[in-house]
Amino acid sequence: MRPPLLIVLALSAALGLSACANDPAVYTVKDVLANRQAHMKSPLFALEMLPLSVRDQVTATKVPANAVKPLALLVERVAVGGTAGTGAIGKLTFMPLSDGWTHVISEWSANDIPFRTNFALCYLGVDCVRQQSLLHNRQSAGELIEVTQIHRLTPGRHVPIRGQQYILDMQVRSRGFWASQDPPAQPERHVCTAGESYEAASLHPKLGGMATELACEIFVNDVLRSRVRYAQLLDYGIGVEVETSTTGWVARTVIRDVPGAVSPSSVAALSARKD
Repeated sequence: MRPPLLIVLALSAALGLSACANDPAVYTVKDVLANRQAHMKSPLFALEMLPLSVRDQVTATKVPANAVKPLALLVERVAVGGTAGTGAIGKLTFMPLSDGWTHVISEWSANDIPFRTNFALCYLGVDCVRQQSLLHNRQSAGELIEVTQIHRLTPGRHVPIRGQQYILDMQVRSRGFWASQDPPAQPERHVCTAGESYEAASLHPKLGGMATELACEIFVNDVLRSRVRYAQLLDYGIGVEVETSTTGWVARTVIRDVPGAVSPSSVAALSARKD
């Protein structure tokens, strides 16, 4: 059952959210899925709503204004040992903001049935400071995972150099919209090492430029929780997850299509014919 309007308005004010009648975006899964773009543009994922310590640390990295470009990817995530074509299918949409910030919407389905949509505000599409995951079979929207403070963010991640280590130290907490009290923030550290560079077209023929591997270890309260490998797409300024491993589980993500894009080789061939 949806909460009474007076309660919604009171909680909206307490959380700093818009309480207008035409912006109910954060309260139920049905509301959010009816207008994903409006939810992505809500105060939950607005740059100006971030703590100053978070924004200032990222701005200090001096990412070029045009470093991040819009991109949509259709991917498949398959557990290692699984069969291609049987994994979860995801549509990832990266929407650039400024200073390396990106809005990311990830829409996941299995057997053609949508089951989860994720919303995130991320730095270079990799380091996400606000995330919300909505399971389609639930009524209420999921909790917000947010970074409350960044202690350290190594600059230069938009152009990784082989062998160089990049570190992000931060405080992370979960904010439940209806919980009486949120748990305290926990320290989290991402330690990433840049690896080989290769043609982005090896990930999918429609991708241009070069990609660099980023191998990351994620620690929570100084305990290693997972390892993630990204492909940093240098022409687009974003990182795409290609492998995730936790205890007893490894999954790989394969790019199946780049909707709306034309392969660089096709563009070159067309240009040659015109000449």
